[in-house]
Amino acid sequence: MGLFKTKCVDRYVADWQFESFETLIRDFGGPASGTVRSLWLPIDAHFGTGRKGASGLTGAALIEFTLDRICQQYDIIDPKHISLEYMENAKSAFLGGAAVVNPVDNMAAGTYQQVLNPDGSLKEIITCEITLADDPINLIATIAHELAHAAHNRMIEPLEIDPELYELFTDLTSIFFGYGVFSANSRFSMTQNDLGWARRGTGYLPEADQIFATALFMKLNDIPEDRADKYLKPNLKKLLGKAFKQLSSETDRLEHLKNVAAITSG
Repeated sequence: MGLFKTKCVDRYVADWQFESFETLIRDFGGPASGTVRSLWLPIDAHFGTGRKGASGLTGAALIEFTLDRICQQYDIIDPKHISLEYMENAKSAFLGGAAVVNPVDNMAAGTYQQVLNPDGSLKEIITCEITLADDPINLIATIAHELAHAAHNRMIEPLEIDPELYELFTDLTSIFFGYGVFSANSRFSMTQNDLGWARRGTGYLPEADQIFATALFMKLNDIPEDRADKYLKPNLKKLLGKAFKQLSSETDRLEHLKNVAAITSG
């Protein structure tokens, strides 16, 4: 029992994530192939005034700016190929008083779809809630997740995956491209207004799975644990420590993924 408590995820989850990362590395490369990815963080240099000047942007303008920035960070998606549309706010699960009763999770704040144009070309559309502009962490996590769908459509080999695992794999893909901090921090949140408490969650992987995938991404890209610490919620920071400790016994499988990246580059 004590050993189990030291682990972030069980071996089945770990196995699936290692296998999934191998699939992604074979298509998109990794450090050994010369593709070193950044761990994107909620700092000006990544998403604020430090580069393109998002200061003062609100509403649709901020969402469009964020989409453009994340497309650049993915480095495989031209923002000119993505159209943005907006939907009415998804209904949150409101809970009276302080009690949590029958909470509703996985309220979709965004969608991705491909539409066939009359000339036979494909149009890609991301639809999201306009109110995401008021919640930058969820905004970035949502757009990163939807662009992961677009990334799948750019894979050399068609993705073959159990439909029940597809959205989980999409979460994993956004983490593979560096958005683990945003994905994990937005997985679960509680807000309060005049109606009571509302539970909102974005993404599909449980928090522990998201953190383990983030640690795996960091280990593969030689990013130290403390690079993410101060940007994670306290409970997630503790999980990250467990994930790094668990991965310390996975040197062979980590080396295998690096070798896959090296072979892919050849």
